[in-house]
Amino acid sequence: MSLVGKILSNRYEIIEEIGNGGMAVVYKARCRLLNRYVAIKVLRDEYKVDKEFVKRFNRESQAAASLSNPHIVSVYDVGNDNGIYYIVMELVEGVTLKDYIQKNGMLPWRLALKFSLQICSALDHAHKNGIVHRDIKPQNIIITRDGTIKVTDFGIARISNSSETRKIDEGIMGSVHYISPEDAKGVLTDARSDLYSLGVTMYEMLTGKVPYDGESAVSIAIMHLQSNYTPIKELNITVPLGFVQIVERAMQKDINLRYQTAGELWKDLMSLSQDPELFEPDNVNAAIADLGETKLITKDERQEIKKQIDDMKQPEAPAEKSKKKDGKKKKKKSRFRDLFKAETKQDKVAVTAAIVTSVILFVAILSIGIGILFPNFSLGNLFKREEFTVPDIVGQKLDDVKEQYKDKKIEFVVEEELFDEEHETGTILSQNPEKDMTIKLPGKIKITVSKGGKEVTVPRFIDKEYRQAVLEINNLGLKADTNFVVDDSVPEGYVISQTPQPDSKTTQGSTVTLTISKGAESELTEVPNLVGMTTAQAKRAISTAGLVLGSIIRQESDQPVDTVISQTIKEKSEVNKKTEISITVSSGKTATEPPKTQAPTHEPTKPPTTQAPSGQKKQTINIDLPTDRNSVRVRIEQDGKTVYNQTVNTSQKTLSVTLTGEGKADILIYFDDVLARTKVINF
Repeated sequence: MSLVGKILSNRYEIIEEIGNGGMAVVYKARCRLLNRYVAIKVLRDEYKVDKEFVKRFNRESQAAASLSNPHIVSVYDVGNDNGIYYIVMELVEGVTLKDYIQKNGMLPWRLALKFSLQICSALDHAHKNGIVHRDIKPQNIIITRDGTIKVTDFGIARISNSSETRKIDEGIMGSVHYISPEDAKGVLTDARSDLYSLGVTMYEMLTGKVPYDGESAVSIAIMHLQSNYTPIKELNITVPLGFVQIVERAMQKDINLRYQTAGELWKDLMSLSQDPELFEPDNVNAAIADLGETKLITKDERQEIKKQIDDMKQPEAPAEKSKKKDGKKKKKKSRFRDLFKAETKQDKVAVTAAIVTSVILFVAILSIGIGILFPNFSLGNLFKREEFTVPDIVGQKLDDVKEQYKDKKIEFVVEEELFDEEHETGTILSQNPEKDMTIKLPGKIKITVSKGGKEVTVPRFIDKEYRQAVLEINNLGLKADTNFVVDDSVPEGYVISQTPQPDSKTTQGSTVTLTISKGAESELTEVPNLVGMTTAQAKRAISTAGLVLGSIIRQESDQPVDTVISQTIKEKSEVNKKTEISITVSSGKTATEPPKTQAPTHEPTKPPTTQAPSGQKKQTINIDLPTDRNSVRVRIEQDGKTVYNQTVNTSQKTLSVTLTGEGKADILIYFDDVLARTKVINF
């Protein structure tokens, strides 16, 4: 039954099914409390009644929740909602390694090595915390969009130091193509079983095929116990010999011949990545579908495997043993005779003794001589490489790190440069090997470095009003730096030049420098006498003097309507050009009623006009308010003067403001002191 649309524990809203496995179904969900998307694994209905499965399911959550590693899927929560057992995990978007291999075939060996290092890092962390995965396979490994590996599905993991064991006749859980020999036998497994499964996974990445395949789970399990796989070099000749030897050692059938820890395997993989041609692993003699969901090998199948193993152990007939023994004796005598050409037994003994004695004496004398001349010298130190514990360099500048470790024999290799607006250019985003790992010197540390924000094409801002240019720069995710200079050839407030140049490339977060005109150099001018002029005459006089008209205030007076009755700067004062001057203009006098006892001696005064002053017109503008906040302070400038400045509620969506003026006017609209838009009005 699908759970899409259901809300678990009144918190997790199920959105869609994104996968399913042998034990559980995985859904994409939204956490209502934290408002984030998560993955939820829900135990299948048929297993709820099985206490062992429920126990194993709960064990998965306990095991995974204790782990914290960038290559392990994080577990956030676990719960039970009316019999629905679920685990809340990190939602990882990507593809499984299995799907990736099926789509691309054999992987380039360097990519396979990169993936193997990350998987090994996850296992090393889990094993150090006492947890064995026991189901390592490409289906349980996710490749994220940025190429990071995430190991998931601890569905059959268990605490390695737990006292519980599995009986042979209880069946074996695990994907049979990746199962270890000891797991196929049903004996107790440990962390080294994970390394065998990782070896099989590495084999599949390098060849595009699983090493063992057959018609049934039993036949494949038997192959893991007794068959040899096709050598990697026969399927992919490009794989370095060192990588082949690492995979062969990881896939040893004898658990004691494998790598004993994930850390040991990781070190060999890291050494291979640093020196692919010079790397030589320890000398270990390597032994020469349902590819999808987890399999359960039944009791009957287990007994069949056991029977075939017992058949392989049947004792040989005495006659056959005697025949083989005689053959061995003859071969030994033949080799011995070829080695020593002496004719008698005494001669052979004498020759052998002489050779052995000479060698022993030579080594002893050489060791004594070296010890006297060089007391601190040892042959072991001659070949031993210094070890180095890798520091945490993520978040630091590459140049600083190089300077700090310049005395160490470490090469910092930049594998990738990524745009990242949260980190400055040259900041280290990731490292391989990770912190606290041990490498041998000389060695390499591979890093990913920030290139800053996303790449942006810089537009042309020259000849634009600088406030409009700053608005466009901010909208591109860039920063604006302004520099004002005197320039009588470019109007005041307009951009003269810019850096970077138009159409060049830069990154988000970087700075665009604008050079802006302040107009001509300041000059003094004499303020004219405006009193008595009409408004139109005053405007012309102000402009002729090089001044700027400020506000026009209307006031009742005995002077004729539209006559200037005062000015803010006294006449004949010397001020800088472009200085603002405001004027007060007469609106006439309000008519008064004559006394009732007296006959009117003249015509009553006409009531004051309600129309706009001569030359002034009104126009209403509609402003779309922002939707990302509840309220906003709207400020409107008309020809450089603030004519509206109020905080309004954005729920009304549109604000209507009536402006008064004449001719053409430049309108600037600010939201919370940030320029939002500009427009020109013709009154």
